[in-house]
Amino acid sequence: MKKDNPCHGCNDRHASCHGTCKAYLDWHEQHVQKQREIRSKIEAENRTNSFYIETGIRIKKEKRR
Repeated sequence: MKKDNPCHGCNDRHASCHGTCKAYLDWHEQHVQKQREIRSKIEAENRTNSFYIETGIRIKKEKRR
């Protein structure tokens, strides 16, 4: 697990500080944005892979005729 969030090793950490900690809120927004970018890239790759798989299946069926 990555330990790049600002809470790791923070001396001011306490229960429910995530709602008020400016450093955490900034980090969390960047983290969520990175996750969205990664997911969109994966979805694009899956669409491309799906296209090639479906095309291969269609061609294989056409050859059987």
